[in-house]
Amino acid sequence: MSVKSIYAASLDLVARKKPVALATIVDLQGSSPQVVGASALFSKAGLIAGTLGGGLLEAKAGRLAAAALKKKQSLFFDLDLHGHFGEADEALCGGAVRVLIDAFPAEHGPVFRRMEASLAARQAGILVTVIESPTGRGLPISRHWMPLAKWSRDIQKKPLQPYRDAIKKGLRAPVAITTKAGPMVYVEPHEPRPRLIIAGAGHIGQALCRLGSRLGFKIIVLDERPAYARRLTLPDADKILPGSIRRSLSRLPLGPDAYVVIVTPGHTKDAEALRACVKRPSAYIGMIGSKNKIRVMRENFLKRRWATPREFDRVSAPVGLPIHSQTVEEIAVSIAAELVLVRRSSSLRTERKVPWFGP
Repeated sequence: MSVKSIYAASLDLVARKKPVALATIVDLQGSSPQVVGASALFSKAGLIAGTLGGGLLEAKAGRLAAAALKKKQSLFFDLDLHGHFGEADEALCGGAVRVLIDAFPAEHGPVFRRMEASLAARQAGILVTVIESPTGRGLPISRHWMPLAKWSRDIQKKPLQPYRDAIKKGLRAPVAITTKAGPMVYVEPHEPRPRLIIAGAGHIGQALCRLGSRLGFKIIVLDERPAYARRLTLPDADKILPGSIRRSLSRLPLGPDAYVVIVTPGHTKDAEALRACVKRPSAYIGMIGSKNKIRVMRENFLKRRWATPREFDRVSAPVGLPIHSQTVEEIAVSIAAELVLVRRSSSLRTERKVPWFGP
């Protein structure tokens, strides 16, 4: 099963009548064990899903979440992480964090469902959380989902129009802003899960399918062998495409959210898969094989004009980080680590272009 977002997980728990509190880091100064946007779900008994980074921060969040559920009141809490060695139970990260604990995520179920539906349709968007000034009943919280394609129209309308300037500041990274009107507005951009397309469902493909799912990728596996291209073999895959790998890969839309890993059972099938994607835009292409195999294949691709030197050389081959891997699991780990490296490096380098239609 693919790893669910924290919001999808909250919907599942609420549907099962399990009271939960949603804790989110909405601001930080300096270093912390997690980043702004990190979230976790807590029951009265403790952590259920997600993480705030563990340690003292998560322990305190768990205690306060349990209290919030008991009192039925949402709250903020701040934690100073400037501890010192030798001080018991002190955090040493060197920063300070602010955490929002929402004791009523069930109230935002319709918003979370719209959000999940948009992302499933591969439509990015912005989740806006408005936190009013505290009352005797805690923090009044409202949430709003805006598809990215029409966010600039949506913020012209009530109830978000007063917060349009704050929302515009949080389009590329999560941010919390206290408005002149008083409420805090927490803006959290969301994109669909990146797609990991695995050409080959052998032992390495199966291991990578499991790891990739837990790393937040949408997993698509291609294989021509009926014994491999099936749910029993690939329980973590979101989609399994049996039949010709070359044909299936040619028909799949690629783009900046597509990561392709080629681990078919043979050199010929590897070459067919690579031909289907090497000239098309993608975030990453990796192919298994020895250095000699890659050298011979490169020469063949250039000779037959199936790829230019630049197109072939962007392929990570041999695939994976050089961690001296030997076993199937180690090879899958090396590939998964490279996927994370490319994904996170890309998100740090690239600012998403945001359409703007309003004044």
